[in-house]
Amino acid sequence: MTPLTEKSLATEKDALTQRVIELETIAQISTAVSGILDLDQLLQFALVRTKEQFGLYHVNIALLDETGENLLPVMGDNDMLSIHSPVPPIHLQQQPSICARVARERITMVVNDVDLHPDFMPHPLLPETRAELCLPMVVGEQLIGILDVQARERDRFTEEDVRIHKTLAAQFAIAIQNARAFRLLAQRAEELTILNEMSRSLSSTQGIEPLLTTFVQYAARLIDTNNLYVAFYEPGHDEIEELVIALDVADGKFLWCDRRRPFGNGLAEYIVRTERPLLIPAHVAEKVQELGLEVIGGVRSKSWLGAPMVVNGRVIGVVSLQNHTTPYRFNEDTQRLLVSMVNQVALAVENARLYMALQEQAAHLEREVTRRTTELTAANQQLTREINEREQVQKSLQLYSQELELSNNELVNFAYIASHDLQEPLRKITTFGNRLEEKYQTVLDERGRDYLKRMQSAAARMQELILDLLAYSRVTTHRQPFSLVSLPDILQDVLSDLEVRIEQTGATIMVGSLPEIEADPLQMRQLLQNLVGNALKFMSPHRPPVIQIYSQHMIHADQEMCQIFIKDNGIGIEAQYQERIFEIFERLHGRITYEGSGVGLAICRKIVERHGGSISVTSVPGEGATFMVMLPCRQ
Repeated sequence: MTPLTEKSLATEKDALTQRVIELETIAQISTAVSGILDLDQLLQFALVRTKEQFGLYHVNIALLDETGENLLPVMGDNDMLSIHSPVPPIHLQQQPSICARVARERITMVVNDVDLHPDFMPHPLLPETRAELCLPMVVGEQLIGILDVQARERDRFTEEDVRIHKTLAAQFAIAIQNARAFRLLAQRAEELTILNEMSRSLSSTQGIEPLLTTFVQYAARLIDTNNLYVAFYEPGHDEIEELVIALDVADGKFLWCDRRRPFGNGLAEYIVRTERPLLIPAHVAEKVQELGLEVIGGVRSKSWLGAPMVVNGRVIGVVSLQNHTTPYRFNEDTQRLLVSMVNQVALAVENARLYMALQEQAAHLEREVTRRTTELTAANQQLTREINEREQVQKSLQLYSQELELSNNELVNFAYIASHDLQEPLRKITTFGNRLEEKYQTVLDERGRDYLKRMQSAAARMQELILDLLAYSRVTTHRQPFSLVSLPDILQDVLSDLEVRIEQTGATIMVGSLPEIEADPLQMRQLLQNLVGNALKFMSPHRPPVIQIYSQHMIHADQEMCQIFIKDNGIGIEAQYQERIFEIFERLHGRITYEGSGVGLAICRKIVERHGGSISVTSVPGEGATFMVMLPCRQ
């Protein structure tokens, strides 16, 4: 074997040994990363082991952010760049940038002399970089990020290095995806635990302010935000009630404003109107302008998220999150989490309101029961006193009624006897007056004849008064048993008796339907004669009388009744006299103007009351009066 051959074999052996070592390193790194589920530990391990095992100058892993527009570099603990963190993100459209181009075009770039490549972007903290290998980390069609390795030597990376690092990049991508899935699963489990804990806390908390305090405290544990805003809305009202603004959620600093403002055209009002969550990950000002909204004080948020508080299909409020420093802070996962929390707090707030309303109602009912009980006790005491007093009064009234009945009977008998006895001397006065007028008319002078005329007129009035008093007393003393009486027949007799007076006055009598009732026929005749006679007597001087007589059937106090109307167009009666006219001897006009004794309507009332009825009058002075007589159809 020649020396050249031995040297060649030794070189191949060294290369093979290096290849075995590298494959073992790949296997070790792959095995290790596949077992690490903590994303931060995984990334640190991958960076450090790759750099150490392959003797590299610098290793960088940059992950694609949620927007898909930026690469976020991951620094190792012993990386010189970590001293100057945070490292700014790399935008995919950035030029020049090898990493941005690899991610953008999903290609592998091998640059063994960076000074000659236009996409290389020197970094002041990595002055010794001479060669760079950058590979995309892809799982399926999804770009995870890039793996970027750098060396101090030119021409450092061979095709074998590319294959090795492609394998590592693929392993890293899968491991990162698994770690993210594990982190998401753990995060979801933690979220569910905290949500359940919050639900228990809310269900045991009473009062709106304690509920919102509890909600904000749990929100700080679940969501990274600078600002949290809660407002209530009452459907149908034109205002928003701002209750709490958590200025620094993490530190638990709350601003309880409890103020109302008009319902405007802001982000909160937009959520109320649409009844849906609103996520604005970035470019908040542009989105607000696009929606045609107005924000009080201008837009300061870099990322914004809001959700409606909905109970039984109606919006009762809004919860919103604002981040004033970092765009894309909120995403669909944050929205899902916020909606879950807001649904719980909305139900808790509604339950708290119902509970407070129930408590207020219970307190009101208790106050009302106490008040009613006090009133009832006082009323019972008053009723007891009144019953005792009424019993005493009733006994006194019974005694007085007996005495009054006896006195009335005696008075009626006296009036009847006195009236009857007065008629004899009155007849003599009338007789002698007539004789004087017949035989001594020429003897008497003018004054004597005037005295004689006055005496005869007074005697006539006295005779009328005596007859009325006898009629008044006969209502009680000469009453007949009740029998079936035809009121139309009775009225016909009355109108026949008044025929001359009707002709003299030119009266028109209009008779409607009248029933048959059980009554005293003579008293019914006197009742109708007095009422029709009054209608003729108190006629208007400006028009002839028109008298309407009719009736209507009705039920009063479970008794069949007949109401009789006698309506005229006479002079009428002032309201203050409409009760007095039924008193005996009550006159509203002088004897010269209208004749009569003032007993007729008193007789009418006495007759009606004897039949268990009532009599009343309504009138418009100058237009006429209507007398209404209510009588039972059957006694």
